[in-house]
Amino acid sequence: MERLKHYVINNGIFVPRGIISDQDIVYDENREIVRESCILRGNNKSENITNAPKYLPREIATDIKSIDERLLFMGQFMREHYGHFLTEGVSRYWYLLDNPDENWKIPTPQNPFGLKKIGKSIIKPGLSHWKKVMLVFNIKSSDILHIKKPIRAKEVIVPQCSMYNRYKVYPKHLDVTRKIARHILGTAKLQQDIRPVYLSRTKLNKSMSSYIGEEPTEEYCKNIGCKIVYPERLSLKEQVVLINTHNVFIGCIGSAFHSLLFRFVEKNPTNIYLTTEPTEPTEPTKSNYAMIDSVLRSKTHYIHCLKSVANKKKTNIFDSQKAISELSEILKNSNN
Repeated sequence: MERLKHYVINNGIFVPRGIISDQDIVYDENREIVRESCILRGNNKSENITNAPKYLPREIATDIKSIDERLLFMGQFMREHYGHFLTEGVSRYWYLLDNPDENWKIPTPQNPFGLKKIGKSIIKPGLSHWKKVMLVFNIKSSDILHIKKPIRAKEVIVPQCSMYNRYKVYPKHLDVTRKIARHILGTAKLQQDIRPVYLSRTKLNKSMSSYIGEEPTEEYCKNIGCKIVYPERLSLKEQVVLINTHNVFIGCIGSAFHSLLFRFVEKNPTNIYLTTEPTEPTEPTKSNYAMIDSVLRSKTHYIHCLKSVANKKKTNIFDSQKAISELSEILKNSNN
């Protein structure tokens, strides 16, 4: 795989979300969009979901304040949604690994030190995961520029993403998440646990997701000796410990599996995903989960035991009979 690149845009223009797009974006001195600042998803780079115009409108470009600063464009680096944070959110942090001593400012439309509302989070309330990562990469409050209007800078550095949603992931992405994991773990010692882990959603807030009929599968896993875990109740450190002390993970596809990016132990994990039928034959091979599995060299299994409920968003019916039957076979074969 080719190496990640960064682009230096002279007299670049940073446009905060809400002006011409619902995402932050960068334009060059000729008002042309910098493609690598966009959110690219799908099977190829043609699927640009940023939906910003190719050229910055003149009426906006003619009324822009200029600053004599080097800006580091970090895209969606402040994602409060746990799963998106570990995928899209940290996808430009690799630049900080390779260039730790450079002087720059990070522009963002949000006031990162005044955040009160936390969206979907898989960790217990408290200091957000984003603020903890600031410490890992030595990002100080003085490094952040709170930008409300488009601004022109002497230079804008735009690192390429290390993970494109449903497209590709670079090994550098894992370097970043492993650095975060080791920092969070600190001096704590790891002790391996041979029990499979069942990532339960039975206690998840129903406003987030609802899985009707999951309980028999959880009870089955409990009876065969699995460790039952409710991921949303774990701290970030507990997530890191869990992912690095167990080797088999079972559960519904969701943000809990993104924690595998914190894994740095040598043994390759086995992941058993409980999910809906794919809408197309190749769907599992291009999902975020498959991308993470590829970089970790995971052994993967898919059990299609969920059915979406029509007209009820984020609600699924759980076929526990099918889940238990196929899960029993997979675990029996993996032990032989």
